[in-house]
Formats: sequence, structure tokens, C-alpha cells
Amino acid sequence: MPGSPVRIAIEDLTDGGRLAVGSDDRQHVVVVQRGAVVVEHADGTRTELGGRSDVFDGSASALRVPAAHRLDVTGIGTARLAVVSAPASPDGTRPTVVRPDDVAVEHRGTGHWAREVHDVVTAGDGPGPHLVVGETFSRGGVWSSFPPHRHALDDGPRETHHAEVFHVRVEPPSGFAVLLDYPDDARSESARVLHDGDVVDDVVGFHSFACAGGHELYYLWALWGQEPVARFRTDERHAWVEERR
Repeated sequence: MPGSPVRIAIEDLTDGGRLAVGSDDRQHVVVVQRGAVVVEHADGTRTELGGRSDVFDGSASALRVPAAHRLDVTGIGTARLAVVSAPASPDGTRPTVVRPDDVAVEHRGTGHWAREVHDVVTAGDGPGPHLVVGETFSRGGVWSSFPPHRHALDDGPRETHHAEVFHVRVEPPSGFAVLLDYPDDARSESARVLHDGDVVDDVVGFHSFACAGGHELYYLWALWGQEPVARFRTDERHAWVEERR
């Protein structure tokens, strides 16, 4: 969806480089993709986060910054951050730190549609809209987020409207991934080639990824909606695959 309310910005920090995070009308999630940082809180306390060598090196560290809070992040050595943001109003919550041990890891699918999903920041208490952020890892030649699903409509218990954006990494970076994306369950599929570092913010409906053979696929995803948990509608043509999980 062009002009998605959810944004992903990739920020590289040098040693001692600083990044201010926060605003009055947006909530932020900072995911440390590489290296380490120091977070300086409003009360003057400091927290060190991160340490992995790349996104393929274990679970993430992250920082959730609600609307109306501002924090400074300083690089230790060199660091790369994914900064996710979405509209929000102050909700009375405080910034929270996520350590790798806090990340919930789930294996979904099987065989040629297997992937590992990391829930980094889940929805908190209070009214929406909620911002949920995670990371998914898939092997080459494997479909991910399969069977295709969507969360584009508010349709009672079947489906909720959640905007979603992705940041894609491919290892080695000379490879590519393919995103299948289509608005309904008619034969209207389209595919686009994605390369290492791409950000996708215009998914229109059902979607699923595949990765070139011999490579690894990572994508950071962020969901934003009024409900704390997104309800997905699976393309009925492919729903039988779920029975084989």
C-alpha cells in the first residue's frame, strides 16, 4: 500500500555516533541488526544493547519507545539499526528493552515451506493501534509465509486490518528473493524480485516469499493495527498445506 503508515529506516552508526529516537505522535521500535549500542534513558541511566555480528547471528535485541518518549542511542564500534515507527498516541507506558532471551522463537511450516519466526516486540496492554515487530528466517529454495495469507480487511473473527512493511536481507547478498503478492484469491498473482536491503511497504493482499537456492533469507516485519493480534485469512486454494504442518 503506497504511503503506508508504518515506516522502516535503516541507520548505520559509527563508534560514538548518536541517533535520537522518539516523537509525540509515533511509536518506535529499534532493532539492533548488527553491533551494539548504548541507550541513554530520560533519567540518565544507560543500557547496552546488541552484540550480534549480523541478522543471521541469533536473536535480536530491541528497544520499544512509546509515543511522547525520546531516547538517545549511541553506537559502540559500528552498528546497524532498523528503526520501525507507526502512528500512536501517548499510552502511559514506558520504554522497554528486549534482550535475545526475551524473543519468542517458533518453527512454522515443514519441508519446503519451513521457516523460523522470532517475535521481537509483541503488543502491549492498552488501546491500539498496536505495533508488533518480528524477524523471519528461511533457507534457500524454500517458500516462507506460506501458504499465502492476508490481513487487509476488518472482517469479524476471520481477518483484521493490519498494515505491514518488510525489510529484506539475503545472504550472500548477491542473491535475491521473490515476493508473491495479490489482492484477492482470483488468478491475479504478481511477483517481484527483491534484493538484499530492500524495504517493501506496498503489500496489497495475499503474500508469500521464496528465496533463491543456496542462500538464506531474512525479513524484518512490522504489523500495525487496532487489534493486538493480527488475524490472517489464508488463500483457500492453498489452505490444505496447513494440514501438513
